[in-house]
Amino acid sequence: MGPAVAVVGVIDQSEVRLTPVRHGRRCRGECMENLADAFKNVQSLRRLFAMREESLGNLIPRENRLAGHSRARFPLPPLTRDAAREAVIKPLVGTGRSFASGVAEKLVDDLRTTEVINHVGQKRMTAESVEPMRLQVVCYALWRALPDLAEVLIEDDLHR
Repeated sequence: MGPAVAVVGVIDQSEVRLTPVRHGRRCRGECMENLADAFKNVQSLRRLFAMREESLGNLIPRENRLAGHSRARFPLPPLTRDAAREAVIKPLVGTGRSFASGVAEKLVDDLRTTEVINHVGQKRMTAESVEPMRLQVVCYALWRALPDLAEVLIEDDLHR
Protein backbone atom coordinates (compact mmCIF):
# COMPACT_ATOMS: atom_id res chain seq x y z
CA MET A 1 0.00 0.00 0.00
CA GLY A 2 1.36 3.46 -0.96
CA PRO A 3 1.51 6.61 1.12
CA ALA A 4 -1.74 8.22 2.23
CA VAL A 5 -3.05 10.94 -0.03
CA ALA A 6 -3.80 14.22 1.70
CA VAL A 7 -7.33 15.50 1.26
CA VAL A 8 -8.34 19.09 1.98
CA GLY A 9 -11.72 19.85 3.54
CA VAL A 10 -12.75 23.49 3.21
CA ILE A 11 -15.50 25.05 5.29
CA ASP A 12 -16.22 28.50 3.91
CA GLN A 13 -18.08 30.99 6.10
CA SER A 14 -17.46 28.70 9.05
CA GLU A 15 -18.50 31.48 11.43
CA VAL A 16 -22.08 30.54 10.49
CA ARG A 17 -21.53 27.12 12.08
CA LEU A 18 -19.65 28.49 15.07
CA THR A 19 -22.06 31.23 16.10
CA PRO A 20 -24.46 30.14 18.84
CA VAL A 21 -28.08 30.07 17.77
CA ARG A 22 -30.62 32.00 19.78
CA HIS A 23 -34.36 31.58 20.40
CA GLY A 24 -34.31 27.99 21.63
CA ARG A 25 -32.72 26.35 18.59
CA ARG A 26 -30.07 23.71 19.08
CA CYS A 27 -26.60 25.13 19.59
CA ARG A 28 -24.34 24.93 16.57
CA GLY A 29 -21.50 23.76 18.78
CA GLU A 30 -22.90 20.25 18.47
CA CYS A 31 -22.31 20.39 14.73
CA MET A 32 -18.70 21.37 15.33
CA GLU A 33 -18.21 18.56 17.86
CA ASN A 34 -19.58 16.04 15.33
CA LEU A 35 -17.23 17.47 12.71
CA ALA A 36 -14.26 17.18 15.09
CA ASP A 37 -15.14 13.52 15.73
CA ALA A 38 -15.24 12.88 11.99
CA PHE A 39 -11.84 14.54 11.55
CA LYS A 40 -10.30 12.08 14.01
CA ASN A 41 -11.29 9.21 11.72
CA VAL A 42 -9.57 10.61 8.61
CA GLN A 43 -5.93 11.20 9.52
CA SER A 44 -4.93 12.45 6.05
CA LEU A 45 -7.60 15.15 6.04
CA ARG A 46 -6.27 18.70 6.06
CA ARG A 47 -8.76 21.32 7.25
CA LEU A 48 -9.29 24.88 6.12
CA PHE A 49 -11.78 27.06 7.98
CA ALA A 50 -12.52 30.34 6.22
CA MET A 51 -14.17 32.89 8.49
CA ARG A 52 -14.46 36.52 9.32
CA GLU A 53 -11.78 37.67 11.72
CA GLU A 54 -14.28 39.00 14.25
CA SER A 55 -15.66 35.45 14.61
CA LEU A 56 -12.30 33.90 15.45
CA GLY A 57 -13.10 33.99 19.17
CA ASN A 58 -15.90 31.46 18.60
CA LEU A 59 -13.39 28.97 17.15
CA ILE A 60 -10.79 29.15 19.91
CA PRO A 61 -12.64 26.90 22.43
CA ARG A 62 -12.84 24.16 19.78
CA GLU A 63 -9.58 24.88 17.97
CA ASN A 64 -7.60 21.89 19.28
CA ARG A 65 -10.33 19.41 18.39
CA LEU A 66 -11.04 20.92 14.97
CA ALA A 67 -7.59 21.90 13.76
CA GLY A 68 -5.40 19.31 15.42
CA HIS A 69 -1.84 20.04 16.48
CA SER A 70 -0.68 21.69 13.28
CA ARG A 71 -2.44 24.96 12.67
CA ALA A 72 -1.79 28.39 11.30
CA ARG A 73 -3.83 31.52 10.69
CA PHE A 74 -3.65 33.48 7.47
CA PRO A 75 -5.47 36.82 7.37
CA LEU A 76 -6.83 37.85 3.99
CA PRO A 77 -6.21 41.57 3.66
CA PRO A 78 -8.00 43.82 1.20
CA LEU A 79 -6.92 43.33 -2.42
CA THR A 80 -5.10 45.98 -4.39
CA ARG A 81 -6.71 47.05 -7.65
CA ASP A 82 -4.35 44.79 -9.64
CA ALA A 83 -4.85 41.81 -7.32
CA ALA A 84 -8.64 42.24 -7.49
CA ARG A 85 -8.47 42.40 -11.29
CA GLU A 86 -6.46 39.17 -11.30
CA ALA A 87 -8.98 37.54 -8.93
CA VAL A 88 -11.76 38.46 -11.37
CA ILE A 89 -10.00 37.36 -14.56
CA LYS A 90 -8.04 34.21 -13.60
CA PRO A 91 -11.01 31.97 -12.70
CA LEU A 92 -12.21 32.32 -16.31
CA VAL A 93 -9.02 30.86 -17.80
CA GLY A 94 -9.89 27.64 -19.57
CA THR A 95 -13.66 28.15 -19.32
CA GLY A 96 -14.17 29.60 -22.78
CA ARG A 97 -15.26 32.88 -21.22
CA SER A 98 -13.41 36.17 -20.97
CA PHE A 99 -13.99 39.84 -20.27
CA ALA A 100 -14.22 42.39 -23.05
CA SER A 101 -11.53 45.05 -22.92
CA GLY A 102 -11.86 47.24 -19.83
CA VAL A 103 -14.82 45.36 -18.31
CA ALA A 104 -12.89 43.59 -15.54
CA GLU A 105 -11.30 46.91 -14.63
CA LYS A 106 -14.75 48.56 -14.56
CA LEU A 107 -16.02 45.82 -12.22
CA VAL A 108 -13.08 46.32 -9.85
CA ASP A 109 -13.37 50.11 -9.94
CA ASP A 110 -17.10 49.87 -9.19
CA LEU A 111 -16.27 47.72 -6.16
CA ARG A 112 -13.73 50.30 -4.98
CA THR A 113 -16.20 53.17 -5.31
CA THR A 114 -18.72 54.20 -2.67
CA GLU A 115 -21.29 56.92 -3.02
CA VAL A 116 -22.02 58.86 0.14
CA ILE A 117 -24.89 61.30 0.53
CA ASN A 118 -24.04 63.98 3.04
CA HIS A 119 -25.65 67.32 3.93
CA VAL A 120 -24.00 69.01 0.93
CA GLY A 121 -24.93 66.37 -1.62
CA GLN A 122 -23.64 63.19 -3.11
CA LYS A 123 -19.93 62.41 -3.08
CA ARG A 124 -18.05 59.54 -4.72
CA MET A 125 -15.18 58.05 -2.78
CA THR A 126 -12.75 55.59 -4.33
CA ALA A 127 -10.77 53.27 -2.08
CA GLU A 128 -7.32 51.94 -2.89
CA SER A 129 -8.42 48.35 -2.31
CA VAL A 130 -11.30 45.88 -2.57
CA GLU A 131 -12.60 43.73 0.27
CA PRO A 132 -12.31 40.05 -0.79
CA MET A 133 -15.81 39.23 0.51
CA ARG A 134 -17.38 41.96 -1.64
CA LEU A 135 -15.50 40.66 -4.66
CA GLN A 136 -16.61 37.09 -3.98
CA VAL A 137 -20.27 38.03 -3.56
CA VAL A 138 -20.38 40.21 -6.67
CA CYS A 139 -18.56 37.69 -8.87
CA TYR A 140 -20.80 34.87 -7.67
CA ALA A 141 -23.88 36.91 -8.58
CA LEU A 142 -22.34 37.86 -11.93
CA TRP A 143 -21.57 34.24 -12.90
CA ARG A 144 -25.07 33.09 -11.91
CA ALA A 145 -26.74 35.87 -13.91
CA LEU A 146 -24.83 35.18 -17.13
CA PRO A 147 -26.65 33.48 -19.99
CA ASP A 148 -25.32 29.98 -20.64
CA LEU A 149 -23.97 30.92 -24.06
CA ALA A 150 -22.17 34.10 -22.97
CA GLU A 151 -18.51 33.88 -23.98
CA VAL A 152 -17.35 37.49 -23.72
CA LEU A 153 -18.58 39.43 -20.70
CA ILE A 154 -19.49 42.99 -21.59
CA GLU A 155 -20.30 45.99 -19.42
CA ASP A 156 -24.06 45.30 -19.69
CA ASP A 157 -23.42 41.95 -17.94
CA LEU A 158 -22.23 43.87 -14.87
CA HIS A 159 -25.71 45.35 -14.44
CA ARG A 160 -27.62 42.03 -14.45
